[in-house]
Amino acid sequence: ITQSEPYIIASLGNTQLVECELGGSLSFSSTILHWYRQREGKAIERILYQPAGKDENINDPNFKERFAAGKQQQKSILIISSVQRSDAATYYCAYWDSHSFYIQRKSSQ
Repeated sequence: ITQSEPYIIASLGNTQLVECELGGSLSFSSTILHWYRQREGKAIERILYQPAGKDENINDPNFKERFAAGKQQQKSILIISSVQRSDAATYYCAYWDSHSFYIQRKSSQ
């Protein structure tokens, strides 16, 4: 998994996209992809996950309002609507399969 930009500067009130690209032999048909964030001084929180082989997101209860994700070719795209100051955080995408676990981080300011 790769995230190309080390940080993003978002404008308040706008929609912000954060991308995560699957690599190698990974595919959405067999990979469960998770999005997390960690705000400064706070515990890490899962935002949502994208089940393998399905075109849907399962949002965690605290993230039902402004957070969604899409799939485009080999990319998962986290969509943050109406960006707020409280969205400043490090965002992580991660996947699980039966043999490995990997996290990639990206800061958003």
